[in-house]
Amino acid sequence: MISVDCASCEKKGCCTFSGWKVFFLAEERERVANVYGEDQASKINEFYSRRNGLPIYAITLPCPYFDNGSGFCKIYDARPLVCRLFPVEIEPITGATYIDRAVCPKTEEMKTVSEFVQLDVKNWCERFWQVSAGENVVNEPPIGGDSPSKT
Repeated sequence: MISVDCASCEKKGCCTFSGWKVFFLAEERERVANVYGEDQASKINEFYSRRNGLPIYAITLPCPYFDNGSGFCKIYDARPLVCRLFPVEIEPITGATYIDRAVCPKTEEMKTVSEFVQLDVKNWCERFWQVSAGENVVNEPPIGGDSPSKT
């Protein structure tokens, strides 16, 4: 899908760029727990709680899974789609993608199959915003309707 020679990158900006958020689906967090243990998964914080109480998970860069000594990811086999696609960035609200040329010096060498990237991004964004198949997490009141009551 995306092929970039990250091992030869000296910058490692994708993992060390300060202040950005990397979002995880609940199932991606669970995969980290299953493969690397709950201790590693606990680094993925609940960033935001939705109206229905379900969390959005995220880490804040610099990445707690980036090993400065080796230059490699400590959860590589369970890393989230956002990391698998980098330097293609996902805008989770709209599903838009763009190539991050400012942070990644390897973009000119990148090989990609854009149809697969778009399908994966569409699927990820749908799962990011849904509780279960067919149920939207964001349940805004109808136009002209009252705001949901807080009880």
